[in-house]
Amino acid sequence: MQVNSRPGSANVIGTIRGGHLAVGRWDYAAWHAGNEGEERRRVRLARSRDEGQSFAAEQRADPGETGACGCCGMKAGAYRQSGRYLLYRAATGGVHRDMRLLVSGDQGEHFADIPVHPYELRACPMRSTPLSPKKTGMLLAWETESQVYYAWPDQGGLKTAPIPAPGEGKGRKHPVAVGNPQGEVLLVWGEGTVGFCL
Repeated sequence: MQVNSRPGSANVIGTIRGGHLAVGRWDYAAWHAGNEGEERRRVRLARSRDEGQSFAAEQRADPGETGACGCCGMKAGAYRQSGRYLLYRAATGGVHRDMRLLVSGDQGEHFADIPVHPYELRACPMRSTPLSPKKTGMLLAWETESQVYYAWPDQGGLKTAPIPAPGEGKGRKHPVAVGNPQGEVLLVWGEGTVGFCL
């Protein structure tokens, strides 16, 4: 089912790229799109009130002008009834590949833009961006300069500074973090996988 109004504007191929669907009482589809370069790509979403049977017209989710890294994955997540999260990598100025988090407390009507982790690189790092809901909130994971990190967000920012995996980061990519109500976190990642998109 097509949920965006511009055919051909959403990328859906590869191991990292593509749209994602968060399923729940208030379903939504999210993606980043734009054909005028990464700096002008925007995060978009379409919401459904009937569990995916139909979608409202797409709307822009990112309030700033950060752009969106064209090859890096973006993840959408829902927490409880009203919390909506979109984790993506920016492409500001073609060199600022910072991790960004869009957070909504009103079921995706409005989003706040939260900086997660700075990163400068004049290329697309082609990385994944997992989100994991847990009883105490959402858990983020990402990679910056061959090291993997995790953190807990809230409506106004990050509850903690980014926490790196132990040891020296060499070629670490595609992390996934899960947690339990006791605050324990399991962080896994891959090493030696292929890299950049120029």
